[in-house]
Amino acid sequence: MDSRNAYESSLPFRSSLRAYPKLTTLGLVLLFLVGTALARPDGSTRTGHFLGILTGAPATVRTDAGAQTAKLDLDLVLDVSPRGHDTHSVSVHDVDLSAPSVPTGAGGTGPLDGDLTASGTVPIGPDGRVTLPVTVALHYPLIDRVFPPSPEPFRETFGGTITGTLTFDPEESAYTFAGTLHLSVRGASSGNLTALDLPIEGIELYPDSAVAKLAAARNRG
Repeated sequence: MDSRNAYESSLPFRSSLRAYPKLTTLGLVLLFLVGTALARPDGSTRTGHFLGILTGAPATVRTDAGAQTAKLDLDLVLDVSPRGHDTHSVSVHDVDLSAPSVPTGAGGTGPLDGDLTASGTVPIGPDGRVTLPVTVALHYPLIDRVFPPSPEPFRETFGGTITGTLTFDPEESAYTFAGTLHLSVRGASSGNLTALDLPIEGIELYPDSAVAKLAAARNRG
């Protein structure tokens, strides 16, 4: 199974984590166990797709009615590739974010839903520091009042960065990322929602092969 197929086969499992948030910690522990087993006998693998999940993380959403607090769910997939002797590059392979409605000057936004549309590849610094450019397409029902679907819903473009430190743990064959996600609106918009900031205290990212194997095991169960 190639990396893209492995990633796509993980999607039902990612949905199950959203449906059963109390299982998230257990699921990630199982990912660790499967991932470490798959990474042997050579000890670890630093490259490929790595998936991390945050549920109910506190974010600040800036609107025309001021800064609002929201509990945000985030799926983050990073693509780590070799760059040279013992050095690596990273890009954002996927971002999937969602949050409940937040108040604006024109009423509640309705549920927020965003997906990655573009990213860049950057080297991982000697200290693990990275600044990753990202572009996300965001939709919320309030947009439909300004831009009626024709026939597809209009999605606002938000650009920004994921900035922080990426640390690899060879014992767990996983990365940990700590930093921030910052997005601000670009181009045509309703004018109601202008920016989003999410502190990422520490998200563990596991190999997609581990996610796919666990998803298959759960489906068989």
